[in-house]
Amino acid sequence: RHQRAVDAMDVRLKKATVDCLRIEPLASQTARLQASLTSTDQVLSEVQAESKECARSFDQYRDQHKDMLEQVKVMNDKRFPAWQVAVEARFDEVNAEKHELRRRLESGETA
Repeated sequence: RHQRAVDAMDVRLKKATVDCLRIEPLASQTARLQASLTSTDQVLSEVQAESKECARSFDQYRDQHKDMLEQVKVMNDKRFPAWQVAVEARFDEVNAEKHELRRRLESGETA
């Protein structure tokens, strides 16, 4: 009876040893995965920081671009005041009327 208890204990000890042998690689694998996760978190943080820097650079570029466009508009307004634009528009209208009259004349159309 005592021997059966020792044998049962021995069987349990062998199972526990097998379980420990299975757990040990799992623990090692878990540690590797944790290290990999930490590394991934670091890379992600770096990418997020770079992304923020890119967004800042883009905002600066956009603002500079807006400023340059505004400066060009101001320069154009100084060079080509509104009255000149109006004169050019009227010139285009008169030119179009002239072409229409010529077309009518050539086709023999009456007004």
